[in-house]
Amino acid sequence: MESSVEHSNLTLHVRLSRLMAQTLTTVYGVGDEFNGTLIRNTQSILHSMAELSHDLTAFLNENFHGLISRASKMAIRLMLAHHHCVVLTTRPLVMCALHMHIEKTERKTSQTLSLSPPVASLLQCCADSAQTILQTLQTLADDDLMGNADAFLPFQIEDASSSAFVLYLIRAIAPTLIHSSTWCDHLECVLDKLISKGNPAAPLRRKELRQLEQILAPLTPKSNPLPLPSVNVNSDTQNDNEFHGLDHVDVEEAFEWDLLGLNSSVSLPPRELLDLADQLDVESIMQSVGGAVG
Repeated sequence: MESSVEHSNLTLHVRLSRLMAQTLTTVYGVGDEFNGTLIRNTQSILHSMAELSHDLTAFLNENFHGLISRASKMAIRLMLAHHHCVVLTTRPLVMCALHMHIEKTERKTSQTLSLSPPVASLLQCCADSAQTILQTLQTLADDDLMGNADAFLPFQIEDASSSAFVLYLIRAIAPTLIHSSTWCDHLECVLDKLISKGNPAAPLRRKELRQLEQILAPLTPKSNPLPLPSVNVNSDTQNDNEFHGLDHVDVEEAFEWDLLGLNSSVSLPPRELLDLADQLDVESIMQSVGGAVG
């Protein structure tokens, strides 16, 4: 049984790594040309992510009964890698929105973008996954579960800094997507812990993020913006993803799925993720970056 769990865990890690590699080699690029490949590649990644999300949720539900022990590094690493994949996939859309946000600010038209529902939903996925990563890392830091060996590996600092990076951008572009500022406290806690453990990159990343915050300050709306389009998530689908069989689990020694934002594995269940992938097109991108609110 244990070997079967280890095999499934390894298989999921391999699939996540391949999906990240596919994202980095297809969704990311250089140059100003826009020929629609970003949309097609993003759609392909989202379809693969929805399938992986379903399998990951089933694995964690079957083997951890809906709750995850703080000592279960296997499950925590899977969750962090999965959310990092969400951030990587959706970050190019954040950058597209940032580019148009800067142009609108320079023209002194409006500091708020009008996001189409598919783009707003995907940016919400990005924001939620980034906040989940920082919250999870802070819980590990609070319980002193960031080992010295882990602190010298690149994964935790990369998870923290890439998550903070997109959250700073989204806070400037569409602040209503971030419902709380607690992620800033989580970030500081994680960086403090990594620095205390001797991580050589942590001080530099903290400096870079503070510079980014200063640069984005003039672009961040000062007043409360109008709400973005609501995300149409089928409540029945969400209920299908809730977990049962928790009576025998010690809640004090476990993370609840809701705490980690994993009751539907990502911000949206696989079915909604697939729908968004199908709705995402050039027109939805241009609609998002072309209109002003208020």
